[in-house]
Amino acid sequence: MNLKQVFATKNALFGVCTDLEPDDIAALHVLAPLLRQQQQQLYCCVGEGNLSKVGLMKAVLAELQIHGATVIDSGASKKTYPTALIQAYSVAPAATTADPVQAAACIEALASGFENHVMLVFKPPRELLHLSASLLAKTTVCAYGSFNFRALGGAGMARFAELANGVIAHTVVYESFFVTGSENSLTTTTAPEFFAHARTHAPRLLDAIEAWNAHIAIDRLEAIRELSAQMIVDFRAKNWSALQRATVARGRAAKVVENIVAAEGVQMVLADVGLAALLVSDVNVPVRRGRIAFDDASTFTQIIDDPNGRVAFVDKVPLRAITSRLLEEKV
Repeated sequence: MNLKQVFATKNALFGVCTDLEPDDIAALHVLAPLLRQQQQQLYCCVGEGNLSKVGLMKAVLAELQIHGATVIDSGASKKTYPTALIQAYSVAPAATTADPVQAAACIEALASGFENHVMLVFKPPRELLHLSASLLAKTTVCAYGSFNFRALGGAGMARFAELANGVIAHTVVYESFFVTGSENSLTTTTAPEFFAHARTHAPRLLDAIEAWNAHIAIDRLEAIRELSAQMIVDFRAKNWSALQRATVARGRAAKVVENIVAAEGVQMVLADVGLAALLVSDVNVPVRRGRIAFDDASTFTQIIDDPNGRVAFVDKVPLRAITSRLLEEKV
């Protein structure tokens, strides 16, 4: 499947749904040449976190010379967003009172004059769940899944699966687990040219990456401290089941910190930007067609193979094939 063909969709409203974490900003850098061609029929729906990102969205679009796009606030979430990342783009932090229902209403209004609708989803697609069936029936969704789906919660995931399997015209899902496996991060070792180019030509993107890594590392270190304190209590009480769960959780947190330290604070998850790299590629990528489901216990995405399914899951692609596209697009 050639994912770039979505940009050839006729008479289409194009949307980018983003939480503006660093890999999203990098994805926008990669997509910028194609988005500029759609800028008079483009919206950017931005949300998640405890702060409004509308000002940041406008600053990123201005830096990328994407003019005329409508910016929609889709509201906050419980997740903390680092003020240092917003300030890297010289934007003052602000609160938000918007919500996904309001965002969906804005999208419906914008889409009323178009025959087709393309949504590039780089965040939990909360507003998509509130779009009308008539609009979804003419919508192509290209989404990074994984934690973006899990953030919807059980009811939200079930609703998304229902829509993707039976209502949305076309859905493409990219998850690093399916595409690149354990090779799911960009570092100065795995993609040295990418970061060297960013340091010279996109310094604010690099500032955002470093601010995000500092935020994540400190958050995980605080979690380790809290877990360790509780583990002492549980150990004295011989609460072995709680200790086993805490040991796993602490190990995961420590692994995140270990990766950031090994990269000296300069790394980026190969998530949304990986999908963006394939969206600008002229090369066909392998896909598995089927239906989407979510495991009840782990909540991980499941592929139910079905040649008549509406969902195309991007299959294995070599890491270098993705990172080479990032370099060609000159982030």
